Amino acid sequence: MPLIQRIAAGAAGVVLASFSLAGCGAADSLVHPGGKRLTGGCGIVVDGSGTSASASGFDASAQIAGAVPAFLAAANCRYVEFGPIDGASQSSVCTQPRLDLDPDAAGDVDRNALRASHRQLAVQRAAKVLQCVQTDPRSVKGSDVLGGIANMAAIAADGTDGPAPMRVLVISDFDNNNNGVDVQAQIGQLADPAARSEIIKTLDAKGTIPDLRQIDLYTAGYGLVFPRQPAQVQAFTAFWNDVLRDHGHVHKLVINPYHVDVHASPTPAAA
Repeated sequence: MPLIQRIAAGAAGVVLASFSLAGCGAADSLVHPGGKRLTGGCGIVVDGSGTSASASGFDASAQIAGAVPAFLAAANCRYVEFGPIDGASQSSVCTQPRLDLDPDAAGDVDRNALRASHRQLAVQRAAKVLQCVQTDPRSVKGSDVLGGIANMAAIAADGTDGPAPMRVLVISDFDNNNNGVDVQAQIGQLADPAARSEIIKTLDAKGTIPDLRQIDLYTAGYGLVFPRQPAQVQAFTAFWNDVLRDHGHVHKLVINPYHVDVHASPTPAAA
């Protein structure tokens, strides 16, 4: 299990593959307005590595402020899990407690207002993950994107937040440079199909690529700091398609649907 804390809050676009969504049953609430209670789980993964500053092109803070509320409003999930991307994502100290976006409340509660306020709490918790990765001396330097996604895959597999798929927003440029592959340093190898295949086979053999069959994966910031040479962009896209789709078997992959366009620069297109 990843070291994502599982604490209830009360105690503290390009679609690459698409299948039908599943919900989880819950008792209706006799409250107004808002009607039926929210169900299911979401995840927010925040990349706080060295490229997560506005000067680099990928502004993690801006993506948190803009993408998180939009993602959660569209996902209509009840529970939100939080996780980091640093140099050792699966053992990182930079976690936040699980948040209930639709908690029990007595009386005639305006659930729409309640949910909106809790979505803002989610923004705050995601920002705390980012701050921790950037400032806590215990946070390992680097960008282990696959480890950050693996944390959410493990949560989805245990089913605590409801049945699959779990909807996960990954706020990252996907410039992985740890846990077995350095995307920019190895871009020449990734451009060659045979060499790329060998790199991915090694990752697979080490268990680095998570099983994503229970994950609907959404990105914000994907590809923003990558060099704009067409051949390199193609290699970058091919690598992540191979990892997430062909080996991770992601249930659904949507590139930058909630992305906040800070610098108005193009991002690599998904194949």
